[in-house]
Amino acid sequence: MKIHIGIAYHNRLNKLIRLLKSINNSKVKEIEILTYVICDNEKDFVECIKNDLNFKVFYYPEAPYVVKKWNSFYKETYDINSIGWLNLVDDVELDENCIQLAVNNLLSNYPDSDGVIGINQICPNHPEYTFQPSGQILIGRKFLERYKEVEYQVCAKEYLQWRQDLETYEYSNTLGKFILGTNALIKHYHPSFIKKELDNTHFLIRGDIINKDRKIYNERQKRGLIWGQNFQTIEEYDAQRSL
Repeated sequence: MKIHIGIAYHNRLNKLIRLLKSINNSKVKEIEILTYVICDNEKDFVECIKNDLNFKVFYYPEAPYVVKKWNSFYKETYDINSIGWLNLVDDVELDENCIQLAVNNLLSNYPDSDGVIGINQICPNHPEYTFQPSGQILIGRKFLERYKEVEYQVCAKEYLQWRQDLETYEYSNTLGKFILGTNALIKHYHPSFIKKELDNTHFLIRGDIINKDRKIYNERQKRGLIWGQNFQTIEEYDAQRSL
């Protein structure tokens, strides 16, 4: 039984190594873990190899933000023999039982793999931390097949970094295909709570990028567009309506 893990990475080597080590230390039974780092800059990976970390690199210089990276991950790794796909950002760390419990949650709730499991997140020593349930998800193979029309690209392609996960949640939840797996645990070292985790990459994805993605989300909501229910962009929807 195979699990594909896709890590959206941008110039945060120490965080990436921390995550890769946690994946390597995962306790699983009869699960083959295939890890992919999707990046726009290859210069860091010699150091990862030195650390004996097992992964494959997908290099997309035109994709600095997570949406294109995750879409590339799903598209490039679709495999009928896989049970699911886990998407991650690089500033998290998996509990040693996270993958096994997430798979258990998928198969116990959706034996045909037609579902999405949200992964429970904590920020160490910060119980006040809250998170979007669909921020880090395990997507079952059967559910991923719902996106075949768009080459298995789960994220609405208009977004850059933010809000695309809300549409995944809205689509799967409407179908009764989303569950938050509270026992599968990820540590998210969020810079709003752990100041030493703040780095230059955070300034690249905030401000204008957040505002741009928020505006796209609001405009898509006004039009009733949810990626998965349909695969239209705002521009395509408006053009169709004007005919």
